[in-house]
Amino acid sequence: MNNDHNISKAKQLCYRYLSIKPRSEFEIRSKLSEKGFEKDCIDSTIENLKNYRYINDEDYTRIHVHYLANVKLYGRHHIVHTLKTKGIAKELVTPYLNNIDETTHIKTLIEKKFKNWHPPYSYQDRQKIGGFLSRRGFDWDLIKDFFNENK
Repeated sequence: MNNDHNISKAKQLCYRYLSIKPRSEFEIRSKLSEKGFEKDCIDSTIENLKNYRYINDEDYTRIHVHYLANVKLYGRHHIVHTLKTKGIAKELVTPYLNNIDETTHIKTLIEKKFKNWHPPYSYQDRQKIGGFLSRRGFDWDLIKDFFNENK
């Protein structure tokens, strides 16, 4: 009886947690263990949530990659790192990264952030822009290609 009560409490906690935004299985497990639930209770709750498709790491990955790439305009490295911290394996992320046009994102970001700067860029400008793009997760080869196109 007590175990059923704990499972019910865990489900209620998960429903509230998932009502805010979608979560990965890792995030749900972490939240439940943080709240002191036992492993058997957590496993049972996770299985129940998966059966009702409240948790689906593949859908979560697809949605999150689309959001980070196309709305927030982050690069591949940042996306992989962010999803890794949420417990998503790189193998699950990689197929969704193939649809990202990072070159267009770089141009859009530079037009927004550095709208008053125009090519040819000085050494200091290239340093600032390159650092900015690198911190957003873009590959150095893409950044160099951008500068070579805009000499």
